Amino acid sequence: MPIDPVAENTIEDENDADFELDDLFKEPNNRSMETVIEHAQGLVFVDGRIKEYFFSKAKELLKRNQWDE
Repeated sequence: MPIDPVAENTIEDENDADFELDDLFKEPNNRSMETVIEHAQGLVFVDGRIKEYFFSKAKELLKRNQWDE
């Protein structure tokens, strides 16, 4: 089933995922995996590889910056 290309919440590639995480993490209150999971529920990923990249990148950013702790 094709994804609507105009949908704002569609994550089509790694660049979209990076942009979405950058935007999400601008707000210090959003810097937790719980918030990432909640936010991702409103997103449409074009495939499992992009979804995996999104969560892997989020985990890496959170660990590196230690915002959770």
